[in-house]
Amino acid sequence: MDLFVVLVSALALVVSIGSAVYAKRGADETRELRAIESQRRHDERTPRLDAQIETLNEGQWHKLWLILQSAESLDAFKVDILDDPDVWFGDGQTGVEPGVGRTRTANWGALPIGKREAALRVVIGNKAPGEMRLLVTCTIGDDRWPVVCTVDLPSTYDLLQSVY
Repeated sequence: MDLFVVLVSALALVVSIGSAVYAKRGADETRELRAIESQRRHDERTPRLDAQIETLNEGQWHKLWLILQSAESLDAFKVDILDDPDVWFGDGQTGVEPGVGRTRTANWGALPIGKREAALRVVIGNKAPGEMRLLVTCTIGDDRWPVVCTVDLPSTYDLLQSVY
């Protein structure tokens, strides 16, 4: 009888170990599935932005407009000019640290969907290319998305300077 109890106990131990391994594998797969689903949802929520340059004062001033095209308002965003050093954000405006000179970074607060509210003054030098790339780091709650935008730049080439 003792041998029978030992065999049943050993079989019960093997079954319980197998069940534990199976349960752990299921829990790991569930965790992986949650992570994949969370990343998919994050990717689906990636903000879509439209960037436009408006020329003012006969080319003396330029405004960069960022318009949110996606379905969720932003809590905040940060814009970095990626490419040419002959384009920068003008000093003395909201979102630009005062007194830093030719800064290529600007911060902004909330941005509602489809509204033309986010305007940053940009200075475009004579050697600027035909377009610039922006890295816009968008924030909604604790989530962040890096979004790269390309915007066409108006020509600042001065025809009178080329003649003389």
